[in-house]
Amino acid sequence: MEKLIKVYNVDFLISGHGATLVLPGMVTAEKYQVPCVGTFCFIEPFLEQNFKWSTLYFFDTAQGGEVPFILLERVNAPKTIGFVMEDSFDGRAFVGVLKGNVEKHGFTLVAEEYFTPGATDVSSIILKLKAANVEHLIHFGSPADLVVFIRQCKELGYNWKFLMTYKSGWPIETWAALGKDAEYICTDGFFYPTMPYSGVEELWNAFYDHFKKFSVGGPGPHYACVQMLCQAIEKAGTLKKDVVLKTLLEEGPWNTVMGPADFDERHVAIFSCFGFQWRQPGKLECLYPFEWASAQMVYPAPPWSQRQ
Repeated sequence: MEKLIKVYNVDFLISGHGATLVLPGMVTAEKYQVPCVGTFCFIEPFLEQNFKWSTLYFFDTAQGGEVPFILLERVNAPKTIGFVMEDSFDGRAFVGVLKGNVEKHGFTLVAEEYFTPGATDVSSIILKLKAANVEHLIHFGSPADLVVFIRQCKELGYNWKFLMTYKSGWPIETWAALGKDAEYICTDGFFYPTMPYSGVEELWNAFYDHFKKFSVGGPGPHYACVQMLCQAIEKAGTLKKDVVLKTLLEEGPWNTVMGPADFDERHVAIFSCFGFQWRQPGKLECLYPFEWASAQMVYPAPPWSQRQ
């Protein structure tokens, strides 16, 4: 970020991806008083910084953490859930959000396990889950962590019926690593061609044509940040940084591929978290929001011995 500001003399910034990149970049933007339009960072740590020159466009964690409970209620599943979370600030913070939804939806928390990010053996956790007959799980970690977890679930014969993943499930690299063993995994995500907004299909196809893969994650929110900034500049009628930032914060809603976006007094605009499920031959089907769904959830996931 500093190089962009000091060497290239940029007037405005779009954030990177992930809190470890987004927040430090915003600190730099604050130092030089350059507006930064950000995404892919939880709202709570963003608010702790009290940024004046940055904005955040992301999903509300309470809404995002509610998706697996809504999906399970949709199929009248038993109201039990277990957590398998990376032992990190984000992982433990998100557990608090999930526990709020456990209470809200009347579920029983039957397991709460933590693993070290990057661990190559989580068999002790899996054996605990298997022994306790935990049917429904939420997993929070990296794609590499999820790959390890799924491979060892199969090796140890742990047949979960529902698995919702956050952060790890939606990258196409997860399917590339696991192949058909990724089938029936549910995941978060934010962007899909069934969305009814202008430009969605064009962006979906353009991303695929360029990268030869699809993504339900980054393209929509990042492109929406560019759209909002461009509209704010046009409406402000100037490139003065403070005027454009004021316009961005106060003159919405802005039309984006993610739908109308409007910033509140916290410098935050919110989009919805979706629910997806992997199906062969490597396709993510949209399950939620239900009005944009491309398929219904397969539940229960069949045992490993019965999979094709």
